[in-house]
Amino acid sequence: INYRDANGCCIKTPFGNIILISFALKYFLYYGTLWAIADSLKLNDQDAFDALVISMRTMLGYEAMDFEIEPRADVPGEIHQRVQILTDQQLHFIIGHEYAHHYLGHLDGGKLLDFDSLAGVHQQLGRLKIYNYSQQNELDADFHAIHNLDTPDDTKGVLLEAATTFFFILDIYFCFKDAMDPHVGNYHSHPKPVDRIWELRRKFAETIG
Repeated sequence: INYRDANGCCIKTPFGNIILISFALKYFLYYGTLWAIADSLKLNDQDAFDALVISMRTMLGYEAMDFEIEPRADVPGEIHQRVQILTDQQLHFIIGHEYAHHYLGHLDGGKLLDFDSLAGVHQQLGRLKIYNYSQQNELDADFHAIHNLDTPDDTKGVLLEAATTFFFILDIYFCFKDAMDPHVGNYHSHPKPVDRIWELRRKFAETIG
């Protein structure tokens, strides 16, 4: 959906649970991935850094959402295709993560929070609510997004690699965010991205991914 926050979520509505992925998330991942694999793409340092800045600005809400109208760069076709494939794989993991929240019953009961930001879809769905997940639920959803796939280990390995890249980029974002606006207090709704990488790696065989 055309929602400014770079995020994905599973929302409880009167019509059942609905998974939403924001338009901004795709571009946060695309430019973050362009930076993350810059060496293998043989990008120069300035282009790589510019991609990182665009990714971080998108996540922070400072970047205009006009990517379809005004591309930030003329990325060569072969590079674009490779980065787009990796971005799509990360989005597949994120969607699987949200599906896992649904299938694991994380939205059943518990504390529900009003989620007023999605004003554009309220006309159809009424007032939406989003579940306040615990950190353990997040780790469980990470694991089941990959483990529950009825696919060969090679396919699971691709998704595990995508999840690792996603959490790596997300960790860089938190470094940016904490430098600009340090987190106050000890409570975090989600585990640290690096911890999520280690948890996933611990739960899967070394031959996967």
